[in-house]
Amino acid sequence: MKTHTTLVYASLFCLGSAGCYTEVTSSTGEFGLLTYNFSTDYEGGTEELTELPLMTRVPHDIDVDLTERGSKRARGDGGLIEHTAGPAFVSQTGPSYDSDDPRSFEIVAGHAMQVAVESHLEGDLFDRISLRFDDPSHLDVVTWIREPWEDDWRDRPHANSLHVDEGAQISFLAIPMAGDVRLGGDFTPQITVTPEHLVVPDEAVYAVQEEGMTTGGEAVTFYAIEPGVVTFTVSEPNHGIEVVRTVEISGS
Repeated sequence: MKTHTTLVYASLFCLGSAGCYTEVTSSTGEFGLLTYNFSTDYEGGTEELTELPLMTRVPHDIDVDLTERGSKRARGDGGLIEHTAGPAFVSQTGPSYDSDDPRSFEIVAGHAMQVAVESHLEGDLFDRISLRFDDPSHLDVVTWIREPWEDDWRDRPHANSLHVDEGAQISFLAIPMAGDVRLGGDFTPQITVTPEHLVVPDEAVYAVQEEGMTTGGEAVTFYAIEPGVVTFTVSEPNHGIEVVRTVEISGS
């Protein structure tokens, strides 16, 4: 029996009438000069970024905006703002130094901790925010199904066993959890499929041209191509947690 392994991104995509969804959780810094923003493909359960625990061991993109007060204080030098975070790893991203907008940053914490992120303008503390990081205890997996020739996708948030017709599409969104609390973190789960001959992975197609195809990224859906019972194991390898979903495929 063969096992097929592919990496899929839990990134924003559209699923029929379910539409596109992204949630932005924000908090203003301690001095009221910057707004720190974090996006997920699912509801985080809180409106404040300072109250949303972030998943450890994976990078998180934090977008930063100047408030009205911050714009006046920065005087056109927002692009010079840099961010540091003590024991957490931070890399600067976003616009160049000659921009009026502050740079965004990517942050990773290796273990559960509270991290003070400080934003400096030309060496002086401009604003700061406290971010919390937690280790996930398990995954909450949402399964999306589109039956053959149907326009709409239907979601099966907590179903361990599913039934689909041959030709259906199957997609997964993995949400990291710490107990009953959702963690922030769009990560790359590993999906193992057994047996592999019952399904094939999809590939994102961005353009069909005479000169060739423009594709990119990893599969975000699987097509059911033969009757049988297939097992999907959705895992987060950095923490050794996984969820198993069994799908029975009926012949057409």
